[in-house]
Amino acid sequence: MDLYGISYSSPESQDPYNPTGSEHTTSSGASTSSGYNPHTIVYSTSNSESETENVRNIYSLETDGNAPFISEEEQENSWSDLFVCGLKNIEDSDLSKEITHWNELFQQILDMDESEERSKKLATIANDFVYCADTFGKIIISELYLPVEKKTIKPVDIGGVAGGLKFKIQDIMFKFVIDTEIREGVWMYGDNKRADGFAQKSANHEIKGLNHFMEASNCGLIRFPLMAIIDYRGYRLLAISQLPIDKTTIVYGSCDAGKTVHNSDPLISQEMERISKILNLRGHTVGLSQTFIYGPGDIEVHKGTDGRYYMIDFARIFPPEYPLVFQNQKETIGREIFYQMLRPELVKKSKEPLSSDAFSGWQTSLFEEGLNRDVVRATKLLHTELIKLAVDTLNASEEIDYSPSTHKVFEVLELINTMRALGINTRYLGVIASQLTIRSLKELCMSEVVARVMKRIIRYKLRRIMDITRRPSEEPYKLLIAEAFSLILKQQPEQIAFWSSTAKGSFKQIALTVFPRCLSETDSNPKYDLRQGIDLKVVLLRLNRMLNIKIADSSMNQFLASNDYILGIQDIELVGSTVKYPYIIDFAHGSHLLHHTKKLTRSQDTNHLELERWINRSKDVLFEAVRQMPSSLKVIQKLLVSFHIKVSLINDTMNVTRLLIIGVILHGWSISKEEQIRPSILGLMALYHLHLATIYLFHSNHFDQFINELKVCREQLELALDQDPNCIDEYIYLSLPITTKLTETVIDKQPQSFQKRKVHQLLTLNYLLSNTPPKSIIHKVLPKYLMQVIQIDNFEILQNAESLFGNYVIRNFFLNSLQLRSLSIRKLTFTKEIADAIGHLSKLESLGISDVNYPEDPIFHSFFQIIFEQCHDLKSLTISANKYISDATFENLYHHFKTIECMTLNKTPCVTDITILNLMPHFEKLTHLSISYSKEISDNSICLLLQNVKFEKLSLDHLPLVSDKITTSLIDYQVSTLEHLSLTNCDFTKDSIDNLSRSLSNLKIFEGKNVFTQPHTYKI
Repeated sequence: MDLYGISYSSPESQDPYNPTGSEHTTSSGASTSSGYNPHTIVYSTSNSESETENVRNIYSLETDGNAPFISEEEQENSWSDLFVCGLKNIEDSDLSKEITHWNELFQQILDMDESEERSKKLATIANDFVYCADTFGKIIISELYLPVEKKTIKPVDIGGVAGGLKFKIQDIMFKFVIDTEIREGVWMYGDNKRADGFAQKSANHEIKGLNHFMEASNCGLIRFPLMAIIDYRGYRLLAISQLPIDKTTIVYGSCDAGKTVHNSDPLISQEMERISKILNLRGHTVGLSQTFIYGPGDIEVHKGTDGRYYMIDFARIFPPEYPLVFQNQKETIGREIFYQMLRPELVKKSKEPLSSDAFSGWQTSLFEEGLNRDVVRATKLLHTELIKLAVDTLNASEEIDYSPSTHKVFEVLELINTMRALGINTRYLGVIASQLTIRSLKELCMSEVVARVMKRIIRYKLRRIMDITRRPSEEPYKLLIAEAFSLILKQQPEQIAFWSSTAKGSFKQIALTVFPRCLSETDSNPKYDLRQGIDLKVVLLRLNRMLNIKIADSSMNQFLASNDYILGIQDIELVGSTVKYPYIIDFAHGSHLLHHTKKLTRSQDTNHLELERWINRSKDVLFEAVRQMPSSLKVIQKLLVSFHIKVSLINDTMNVTRLLIIGVILHGWSISKEEQIRPSILGLMALYHLHLATIYLFHSNHFDQFINELKVCREQLELALDQDPNCIDEYIYLSLPITTKLTETVIDKQPQSFQKRKVHQLLTLNYLLSNTPPKSIIHKVLPKYLMQVIQIDNFEILQNAESLFGNYVIRNFFLNSLQLRSLSIRKLTFTKEIADAIGHLSKLESLGISDVNYPEDPIFHSFFQIIFEQCHDLKSLTISANKYISDATFENLYHHFKTIECMTLNKTPCVTDITILNLMPHFEKLTHLSISYSKEISDNSICLLLQNVKFEKLSLDHLPLVSDKITTSLIDYQVSTLEHLSLTNCDFTKDSIDNLSRSLSNLKIFEGKNVFTQPHTYKI
């Protein structure tokens, strides 16, 4: 290849020149000038043949064994069609299929029945669309100032009023979101001057309108495009999948600014009326033709060439806010009615349906004043009641430390979700913040206000850099971000003045233009540095997320751990793009993750850490969907289920409580009263309150809260189960220790906190049953879940709960758990009623008791008599930490031990050799034995036992009366069967241990404090 454009040719003859290099010169001499060819392979043969052979024999075929030699040519060719075991061929996967029509594939997936596969495919195509839109969008923005002929993606002319420059590539339409001059001197959003920032707000309403119409339509008659908003370098693009429509396919709405308004399809007319009633939108006449429609006049519904109906232009779905309520200093309505909309949640709260075209020239109804008046009332509701309700509710809260800053970010987002669910726009966050008296909440709100103002400043500056440099460079943008970080974090006079002053160009002055009335009297003081009342780390974390600023991990960790670390340009890895998209993308993705997580929770073989990763990802993705649709029942329900799974897996009780309370708040504030009483929601929330009641009793000694939460739990359960007796089937298994197979019995060893909580919740549920009238539906339904519990480890009544869990409740607990197959009990005082109830557990296979008391029969003889007579399947028995159990305990019960396969005696000082010797003839099935911390068991019984019983697992620990005789018996009688041996803190010599380790050939695990050699691979 001639990289520099210079070629060589021989002036005399072309014959000697061989460009292929296929001829080999064997002469050892230099080539002549006439035979010069730089592309040939030249080599010479060594004069010493032996030397050549020595070189060639360095790697002999004999030393290679059976491994074939692969030449360089074969190595290269192998990659042309590489086969890898365990990986499918790319050609055989969906990955290899080119997507030429996003819309067709999207609609086909929406036509599928609801399933995990549908959610997975929907998430895949939506994420692919967003990725492509982001990739192409960044190219379009980066090349904004290139001449058209040099642009990678060329602009197209497809018309539109509130438009901008448009592009098309890979079946995706792109449009710059900028203000446009609709007639000379009048701009669509800025009135008498261009205002791109207001136009960008309109693009947000496109997504919002699409979200709510899509949910209300529920994949019915009207379909919708894929959509994304790309923010990059201060510019915004709207990306929409190409639809099979044109100006001739419109059947509803107007595509020519109201000159012609369509309502020609009865099916669409009915569907628009149905959806508008759900959204509480009022029908009205619009345009020159005074056509009656629902929704804004510039909405468009087309009957596509594929036969489907499609809706576009969603920016003005919801009515505008009446601006003269908040901006009471103004006398006339401006063009803010085209970008300052009421929230959908507020529109639903209105007693009267509202017109999308209020205050605009689109309305041509005779009742126009009445339509406008309804919107004025809704606006007054927002400012006189809802904002006041939010302020009063927050000020009635307790002072809480929401640290660390990463947690505060979550609380901020949750606070905004709650505001939106009430119907309060984020633009009024500053109004709320200025009135808060709870320091911690004011800090959260003001930190968010500051972050959003700084975002506006930075985006404006990013756009100015792009306008000035006119090139896609990275360094100027990093420098701008670094300067912004310094302005936020440094404490020099210049920065202090910026945050304290109220003069033009100061932060406070700019903040008031973004969030009017956001400063309290204290905040407005020109000597007060506003940063004193905010968390700067929260501000930086939120900025990084809103602007997609990538900070090096090590730098971010140092920043979060230190109070004086200033992030600089050296810490910034990337200033990327941000993408907004419809909620259905996160909802589909989160639903798929949640479905897989549920599968994992039902499998006992799942790695706990893997399960946590899945549920964390599911929770995070669904939380993003809720941020867009804070009042959507199906989205909130999925998020609540993810919370429910999450709290069943984590050990931190404080974190569990926080998530449960957030869930309760979501249910109360974000879901309508009508939807709150659906059985699936009520049943799930009842389990939330059951969980909270358990925590208040077993972890915090709050008896009043325990009773209150249990009361709410009972009320919700009764309402839910009356409607649908199976409504908690999907959730209950996470609240109780329900398993499908037995695991090794746990006693004395502390299980993880979340496992203990499940046992405590089982106790709480039994307490609820014991204190609920017999006629309640609860008594008909809940026992079926209790009968699914087959294993309980470390059953224990904590001291703070003893007053509530008396003899009657504990007795009923065991009578309600008749399917139990494995039970271990700690620190419980037995009564005859409790002993009899345990005796009713006829399916019991494993029983363990530790540190228990039985005042009526201290030696437990009668208790074990009941157990052995009733529990014929008992295979495992563990007795631990009991100084009263003695040889007398087992008298006349020896014959019952013929079914025992596993037995443990731990810290039973009154059990002697007599018991071991009397039990020995009856150990027909015993393979696992553990004896520890006993001063009364010696070589005499153990050696005889080793001679007569073959063990697979044996533990003899902390037995002072045993000696090397034991090791001899082990070698003589246990060589063929023993696999697991533990000899800890017994009086054995080193020689005996060494001899033992060499002789027991089948031994897999050998645990012991003494040092010994290892002829085999042992786990020490």
